[in-house]
Amino acid sequence: MKPIRFGGALALLLTAVITTGVDYASAQENLPVTDNVIRFVNHQIYGSIKADWTSYAKQTGDDLRDDAIKAKVTTRILISDNSQESRFSREVTASFADFALKDGSTEQLIWQNARCHHERGIPKLTLTAIDGLITDGPMQHVITARTRHIGLSLPSDEITPGRRLFGGTDKIGPFTVTRVETKRSRLFLVLKMYTLAC
Repeated sequence: MKPIRFGGALALLLTAVITTGVDYASAQENLPVTDNVIRFVNHQIYGSIKADWTSYAKQTGDDLRDDAIKAKVTTRILISDNSQESRFSREVTASFADFALKDGSTEQLIWQNARCHHERGIPKLTLTAIDGLITDGPMQHVITARTRHIGLSLPSDEITPGRRLFGGTDKIGPFTVTRVETKRSRLFLVLKMYTLAC
């Protein structure tokens, strides 16, 4: 058997590399094109305000089964939804008109992105403030809840970090649900976020 010279060995190695590269490129061309499919979506956020019946009754002595207890609430939510086509990052305000506290408010549209855009994951939501008034006959309870901030005193009524609860699909489309609570007033904001193809 003749020994292979260095030049010959190098030539064989280059031939193998080039052949393998060509075969790989040919194989790639024959694969179905799936990565080139771009999905465009739009996000919508619905919200509703409810009360923790047991905790609220213990703290205030009010029975939430009484239809006379009414509430009106305004929330501020920081929304960050950025993509190649659309950049949105600011606070939005949502007001929930007079509603019976025992039933909670009706679900309403809080925000939607005005443009379709590349799917870039779920927008970030941060509830920054809840202000309102609970009326029980002649008695009134003022609600002023805030998020905790480093370097500042704890708010008297603190907004806890949001918790992702579950997801599903309804007549509007697929959604995820996040719940944010207040420690003292014992209210919680339910945010339902839809990701809709467009």
